[in-house]
Amino acid sequence: MTDQTPADEPAADQPGDEHAARSRVTARAVARLKAENNTLRDRLARQSATIEELTSFKTLALSRIAAQHEEITRVRSSQPDPDTPPVARLTPVPGRSQTIGSCS
Repeated sequence: MTDQTPADEPAADQPGDEHAARSRVTARAVARLKAENNTLRDRLARQSATIEELTSFKTLALSRIAAQHEEITRVRSSQPDPDTPPVARLTPVPGRSQTIGSCS
């Protein structure tokens, strides 16, 4: 794929001039393609780094979810200790028998 326009190709009066003109056009095309290649390599490197970061984040998130699931399963399936009040019941704080504020 070349982006040659009539302005890119100088008029050739002699056969040698035509060869030189094509060489200049080819050299410009090669330089442009090399620059584009470098740009694409940089972009690829940035994308690879981003993918690595996101993969690490995903792994960490999944391991945390698995740990939370195991903890929930353990808490739900454990037999309650008769001396420990149920989780849903709150024990009163000693010395705090009165309601404070407008809630009375």
